[in-house]
Amino acid sequence: MYRWRPFCLFDLNEDIVLGTCNKKQSSGDELQEMDDAMVAPAIGLAFNLKSNVSLLPATYIDGDLALFDPCELSFITVVEAGAQVLACSPDGRTLATGDSIGNIQLFDFETLKLMYRIRADEYQIKGLAFSHDGLRFSDVRGPQCNIWVLSILVRSEVSESYSVSDMFPSAPKTVDVADHSNHGYDLSSN
Repeated sequence: MYRWRPFCLFDLNEDIVLGTCNKKQSSGDELQEMDDAMVAPAIGLAFNLKSNVSLLPATYIDGDLALFDPCELSFITVVEAGAQVLACSPDGRTLATGDSIGNIQLFDFETLKLMYRIRADEYQIKGLAFSHDGLRFSDVRGPQCNIWVLSILVRSEVSESYSVSDMFPSAPKTVDVADHSNHGYDLSSN
């Protein structure tokens, strides 16, 4: 990643540059590709471990979360997420993001539809990681590490009769950590 430029993708086997990916920015009611001179720098990427999912999310210094098709080098969508760090679940279905004031958001990986938000308003999230089974994730912030167990991480397989949008409520679940007196943070029942 180069400052103020689209990020480049390389084929390490062939030792060649495949091309660049550039987010689009909202301009009125339409999305326009940003001029190279105006591109906010990407600060993080999360590769999906599932080989059948060819999507690449990126966070930007302005907090945007963008989704790309790295095979086609094409932009898919962008959401304002305040995202600074991100991690993909091992099953490739959930994307976790953390921001500079300690909030965590969970998105459906393929659509960037927000599923769950944890508002902690504590320390900046420095890192996120999922457990090997994808049923828990941890965040590193300030002097602590939190382990989260959320029922939203237990997701059934999508059948052909249901769309992804049918699986989640229209409004994402939001939890304020300050409302929970213990710091075990098992929010499964909420």
